[in-house]
Amino acid sequence: MNSKNVAYKLKITPRAAFDVIDACAWYEIQQTGLSHLFLSDVDKAYKDILDHPEQYSYISTKRKNNLRDVGLKKFPYIVVYDIVGEIITVYTVFNTYRKPRHK
Repeated sequence: MNSKNVAYKLKITPRAAFDVIDACAWYEIQQTGLSHLFLSDVDKAYKDILDHPEQYSYISTKRKNNLRDVGLKKFPYIVVYDIVGEIITVYTVFNTYRKPRHK
């Protein structure tokens, strides 16, 4: 459990779900089975966020939102999320190679 002993719940937005499906389709075309490695990396990031949501940095201190991000270990993607109460909302699983400044 996390350091505050809060039972967080993960909410995946439709956009974030589409991002993962889209990336899986692309990786599977590149190499059979690669989508499974990508999904494993995404699942690990989700688990890490649930275990320690406040550990990861804010995207920008200049913005008025509380968006944070965490990078995947093996793929060029970040998971963008925020925390409101006990709900962690994942907004996007973003490919940093496409448009790195447009998180």
